[in-house]
Amino acid sequence: MALEYIKVFYDWEEATETLTYEERGRLIIAMLQYAKGKELIELEGNEKYLFPMCRNLIDRAHEHYEVIVETNRKNGALGGRPKKTEKSQPVFQKPTVTEKSQDKEKEKDKEKEKNKDKYKDKEKTSCSNGSFDTEDMFEAALRRSYGDDFYLLEN
Repeated sequence: MALEYIKVFYDWEEATETLTYEERGRLIIAMLQYAKGKELIELEGNEKYLFPMCRNLIDRAHEHYEVIVETNRKNGALGGRPKKTEKSQPVFQKPTVTEKSQDKEKEKDKEKEKNKDKYKDKEKTSCSNGSFDTEDMFEAALRRSYGDDFYLLEN
């Protein structure tokens, strides 16, 4: 299978700016015919000076394509890419949770529960005259605003 296109680089616009649109058109048609292996049209104007450069670029592109095709052919004969085994794991895998880290999480949860229980008990306590202690009310408001992790009881 042959290459089915030619590369036309952006800088060719600058390289061909001295040519007329007719000369540019003949140059492109000549490049396409050369790449397909057809007989070339006659180049009448200044495009005949640029065509040898274009012909060399087309030849290099075809040589490069043939190298790629041959490499792919050899790799295909070898069976292609090896199949993944069940033992192979993805390169970027999340670290597994260890028992120690699980134990630490459980301890933190227990500590939070203990602090919540203390907070609930304090909220229910009242002074001897039947009113709530203002310090306890202030502490409860701070806990609600900032959470238990931020404002821990000293008890």
